[in-house]
Amino acid sequence: MKDVPVEELVKHVKDFFKKQENKNYLYLSVFFLIFSFFLIFIIRPTLKSAFQSKAKREELLKATTKLEEIINKSVVLQSEAEKYRDDFPLLFEAIPKEVNISQVMREVTNAVRENNLVIVNSSVSDIKLVGGEDKGLKTVKLKYVLEGKFSDFLKFMKALENQRRLKTIRQASFLRKGEIEINATGEAVLNIKLEIETYFF
Repeated sequence: MKDVPVEELVKHVKDFFKKQENKNYLYLSVFFLIFSFFLIFIIRPTLKSAFQSKAKREELLKATTKLEEIINKSVVLQSEAEKYRDDFPLLFEAIPKEVNISQVMREVTNAVRENNLVIVNSSVSDIKLVGGEDKGLKTVKLKYVLEGKFSDFLKFMKALENQRRLKTIRQASFLRKGEIEINATGEAVLNIKLEIETYFF
């Protein structure tokens, strides 16, 4: 292939650009080249960043809504707590921080004696750590065998209910004591097996 002189090459280029059709092709090529550059390096990253910003904005709006709900609930709980602030000491008496078994047994024993019942047997069963070690509500069970009349037992239950320390009767079974007298009047003496549960933190 022969080397083309520069003058001749310039002449061919000038001739090429004299035609309107060739000028149009050149302008279109340059336009698409510039447009592609803008599309890849400027428009695309801008759109991507806009979509990411929109997604972040929506996430922030959701987070803000949740935060507002939590704040509103906290305000309601605080106002409810204010109503019962004076009753908090009673709550700590009902469910104290320490188990204090001797106090519980003393309270039950007093209620038994005041209502004409007799303690045949008593024991403390397993202490359950419901909330795990050192946290949450814990329980302790006391088992009793009592003797007495059913009406006195009902009074005993009422006395337990009126005590400050919270106690729940979990189980109670009744058995008539001794032989049944045919002409007997009045209430029979019952053998009462009882399981009482009390709580502490």
